[in-house]
Amino acid sequence: MINYYKLLNINHDFTKDELKKKYYKLCLQYHPDKNNGIYEEKFKQINEAYEILSDDIKRKEYDIKKNLYFLNEFQFTDDEIQLIHKYYQNIINSNEYKLCMLLVKSIPISVREEIKKKFIQSKEIVKSPKWINIQLLDEDFTVHLIISDYDYQKNKLKQINVHTKYGIYYLFLRCYEQTILIDNLSNNFKIHLIY
Repeated sequence: MINYYKLLNINHDFTKDELKKKYYKLCLQYHPDKNNGIYEEKFKQINEAYEILSDDIKRKEYDIKKNLYFLNEFQFTDDEIQLIHKYYQNIINSNEYKLCMLLVKSIPISVREEIKKKFIQSKEIVKSPKWINIQLLDEDFTVHLIISDYDYQKNKLKQINVHTKYGIYYLFLRCYEQTILIDNLSNNFKIHLIY
């Protein structure tokens, strides 16, 4: 699956103006008339990426497909993707979600700026490592962990501690496109990292 964000060299929180500028710049660079048709396929992909990312509904559907792409054992039909999108819309339009957003927006700007300054001074928020306890697991099992674009681009170090029947494994991960197999005595536990 083509990552349209990477193709257009744009972050997930882009504005429409940023998207247009990136798109026009790439069109000028890869237009087939300027390159004797060498980049015809790439030019088609750029147009397809722009068409999808510029349309809010198509973009949300694409994001769902992209995030579910790693689940190779499941094949989602277009109808199933539409259903997932419908669930997503229901959450976004729920009163609970709207209330949470209102609460966040009600925090005074001065307080938000003060919080930002504290985080900037400390440079990075130290998060506690993720724990996975598989001591009671009696069958083979696979966990899919999605790495954010930001963490992938910044090559952030991730720590995951896995409590097994043998003891604790302390995993420090920076290479994200891999599968880790852990022996848990009577079964295997896989951690599949995906970008």
